[in-house]
Amino acid sequence: MDYELHIKGFKTKEQVEEFISWYEGQGEQEASVWFEISDNIDVDFMGVDVNKEYTWRENALEAHLDL
Repeated sequence: MDYELHIKGFKTKEQVEEFISWYEGQGEQEASVWFEISDNIDVDFMGVDVNKEYTWRENALEAHLDL
C-alpha cells in the first residue's frame, strides 16, 4: 500500500518547484539525520525517483520517492 504526503501553503508554482529541487538534492542528504533519530521510520533515506516524470495536477506537483 502506498501513502501520500501533501504539503500545502506554497504561494507560487516556482516555490513548489524550488522546494522539490532542494529536496531532490541537498534535502535528501539532510533528511537522513532526522530518519536516524526517529524510532518510527525503518529507512535512513528517502530519495526522489528521478526516473519518473514530475506531473502537475491542477495546482499540485506530483513527485515520487524511490524507496
